[in-house]
Amino acid sequence: MAFPDSFATIEDLILRWRAEDQLLAAYLDTLSDADLDAGLTFSRGETRVTRTLWHLLVHVVNHGTQHRAEAALLLTALDCSPGDVDFTAFIRAEERKRTLDEG
Repeated sequence: MAFPDSFATIEDLILRWRAEDQLLAAYLDTLSDADLDAGLTFSRGETRVTRTLWHLLVHVVNHGTQHRAEAALLLTALDCSPGDVDFTAFIRAEERKRTLDEG
C-alpha cells in the first residue's frame, strides 16, 4: 500500500480506517468457536509457523494497543497530547453519549 499518497487528507485516512473496521467485523462474524481454536499456518521468511487463530487475533489487539501508546507518547512529547486514551474512559463517554441520544 502506498503511503502517504493514498491518504492525502485525514479524511482519506478515516474513510480507509472505517472500511478496514467493517472488513474485520465481517470476517469475525464468519468465525465459529472451532475456527477460533484451529491452527493457522503461515511463513515467516523460510520458517513455517502454526498458531491458534484466536491467539493471533488477541495479538492484533495487543499490537494495536502498543502502537497507540507509542503514538500518544510521541504526540505528547510534541505538546500535542491526544488526551485520555483509557478504554474505560471511552466506554463511559459512549454511555453518556448514548444516554443523551436516548433522552
